[in-house]
Amino acid sequence: PRQPLVVTGWGNYVEGILGAESAQVLQELTGLKETPLNNEDSEDGRGCKTMLALALRDHHMCIWQRDREENANACKGDSGGPISRLNRRSREDQEGTWDLAGVVSFGTSSACGSRTPLVVTRIEEPGILAWVKEQVGADMPAYP
Repeated sequence: PRQPLVVTGWGNYVEGILGAESAQVLQELTGLKETPLNNEDSEDGRGCKTMLALALRDHHMCIWQRDREENANACKGDSGGPISRLNRRSREDQEGTWDLAGVVSFGTSSACGSRTPLVVTRIEEPGILAWVKEQVGADMPAYP
């Protein structure tokens, strides 16, 4: 089963532009979920393209903690960082393999902790994955 996503980064940990300060310790935000791009694929009929009013492409993925009370999202300086997913064989299984699901692309707010989805480049999209493999070359590990 698909598991929630995790973003890690060294970006700002203080909200806002004037108080910006980069993290001295690697930050982690867990429990992120994907929001479908299109309205018809979303449970509530509000896809990410509509929420953000952007012309997103198939290689994009929107993630966030939609049902959290406090604001939580990636910050300025986290761009290019990993979005990871622990794939388990079953819900009871504690072991699994970590996959790189995406790379932080951009947010729609200048403030950390925005209550809007984070836009990520989806690594498993064939064109993106081919480019990554070309860049990494023979050092690219095979899936287990």
